[in-house]
Amino acid sequence: MQKSTNEDVENFYQQPRVMNYYDLKEANDYAIENNFNRSINLDKFTNTITKFGYNYKDLSYPVMPLVIHEHAQGKKVEPHVRVKIVGPFDDDTGLVVQAILDCSFSVFNRIPVYDMEKRKLISMN
Repeated sequence: MQKSTNEDVENFYQQPRVMNYYDLKEANDYAIENNFNRSINLDKFTNTITKFGYNYKDLSYPVMPLVIHEHAQGKKVEPHVRVKIVGPFDDDTGLVVQAILDCSFSVFNRIPVYDMEKRKLISMN
């Protein structure tokens, strides 16, 4: 196993990723099933996005990794990534739909990194 460098760790936390709705739903369902500390009320989340005039199934959601987490309800569990998910911004109200979610590595590892400078997706795997 290759040892991580400080640069690897820094890149992990500084590289935004982009998740589609189906990956978001899968990650949220997994978080709920495994009693993780952070899950999303997906109905409320998607209803808010719909009120903003968007089809939540057609959007891409920016995802920022926050921390590697290993607990659920105070008990040690398999490692997962706590992420911040950012939905659309409403120009009229200034509101942003956002949430914190404990995401399994199986979902997190397959969502692509977004190159902010080139404005394109970069495949991770």
